[in-house]
Amino acid sequence: MSQTPKSRRGDTPGSNLGKRRAYARVIADEDYEQRRAKIVAAATRVMRRQGLQATTMREIAAERGFDRTTVYYYFRDKDEVFAEAIRRALADLLDNLERLGEQAHAPATRLHLAMRVTMEAYDRHYPFLYLYFQEYNSFSLLAPALADELTSYGARFEQMMRETLRAGIEADLFDPILTETVVSNLLLGMLNWTHRWYHPGGEFTPAEIADGMWRMVSAGLLKPAADPT
Repeated sequence: MSQTPKSRRGDTPGSNLGKRRAYARVIADEDYEQRRAKIVAAATRVMRRQGLQATTMREIAAERGFDRTTVYYYFRDKDEVFAEAIRRALADLLDNLERLGEQAHAPATRLHLAMRVTMEAYDRHYPFLYLYFQEYNSFSLLAPALADELTSYGARFEQMMRETLRAGIEADLFDPILTETVVSNLLLGMLNWTHRWYHPGGEFTPAEIADGMWRMVSAGLLKPAADPT
């Protein structure tokens, strides 16, 4: 005989907490979302200090000046706080990349600035984007709709990089040694691998790191100028 899955904390159908949470969304949606944002900000500070796995809801509540029950009013558990932080971070990154794409930059400049935008987002939302790359697969309790949303963000990010590379190849600016998909994967791998060593406030700023990366890759990506002799 099959068993009904156990509900997660604060998520019991018809529970008083569930009813209050739904009611708050209806009558005070703006205030509700502002409080959620403040809890996410508090969680960011705690996780920067001690990492994701060592962080508890009690510590997040203490950082914000709430009791633990209040935090559970806005989030079911730590996984949901993490997922919301990731959603906000990816949305912010893509918004900035899309604004960059709307500007009249040459493909090389756009790609260089896209690397800057990405590193600056990693710094601004540290450690969540890095934790997403490192530990996403361990969060099996993410709602399917949210998991799909995060996947779509990642796909859009990769698509924007490929479009910029394709524009450079079509303009005869980039040397098509490899396809735009392969080069995009190489660039994203370089950026994403910084999760192994980057920490805010280090020797180099995010922009300086992105500029250094660009200088290293552009010599192999840009077609050499024709020899005037």
